[in-house]
Amino acid sequence: MGSFFCRRLLSVFLLVFLLASPAGAQNDVKKTKGVSLKTSHKFVPKQAKAKKKQYKKARTAKRPSVQELKRKVAEQYNVVAAEVPTELQGKLTCRSAYVMDAKTGKVLYDLSADRPGQPASTIKVLTGLIAIESFTGNEMVRASAYAANMPASKIYLRKGASYQASDLINAVLLASANDASVALAEKLAGSEQAFARLMTKK
Repeated sequence: MGSFFCRRLLSVFLLVFLLASPAGAQNDVKKTKGVSLKTSHKFVPKQAKAKKKQYKKARTAKRPSVQELKRKVAEQYNVVAAEVPTELQGKLTCRSAYVMDAKTGKVLYDLSADRPGQPASTIKVLTGLIAIESFTGNEMVRASAYAANMPASKIYLRKGASYQASDLINAVLLASANDASVALAEKLAGSEQAFARLMTKK
């Protein structure tokens, strides 16, 4: 009686298993060396490696040489040997410009170079340099409400929180963070205005 019941139960399990299997599943299963892959995606290592080499070769072939780049720049900006161009080809949108040969120091182009202009984020370079000279890096700098409320770009300092000077210096030089710049300025000179005078003196 018991064996008969077991056989009937096993038959029911097999029937349920066969009915639960999706139609045509056997057609989607590809067997290779005992491993079943239920996917239609094919990855052939040799073909993939060949395609990678082919892509790399094509990309390298399109890349211009340094000499070709120099030639194109010379043609575009009318620069012949060491001659100074009288005017640059194309339309300039900047208010002022200054082009100098780094090796000889010769001025190649000058457009209102002495015209006063806003220093923008270049002022943060000087802020970072002064901070590097003034701090050892381990000092803690407290972020005031004024510093924390600076507009972006910023690293979102929390008002009243303290940060290591080295971290704030990195934020100034790498992320151009306004809030970190003001926090360092207030720590060094007491206020943003006092630090501006310190930078001018520097």
